[in-house]
Amino acid sequence: MSDITDKPNKNPIILLVAIGIALSAGLFYGMMWFAEEQNLIMVILTASAVGLLAVAITKLISYYYQTRNL
Repeated sequence: MSDITDKPNKNPIILLVAIGIALSAGLFYGMMWFAEEQNLIMVILTASAVGLLAVAITKLISYYYQTRNL
């Protein structure tokens, strides 16, 4: 019984990763569209947004695990 209560709930993490995948896919689509339009500034900005999104998701997941495992 203690094994069930010791495991953190993974539903918020699955939801967070799913939202991150959807946002990343949209940003990559926009980046490719801007690349076809030969708009270098927007390609660089969307690539930066993808990187920032990945960092934010990583920070949120690590924060979730740190607060749940205290």
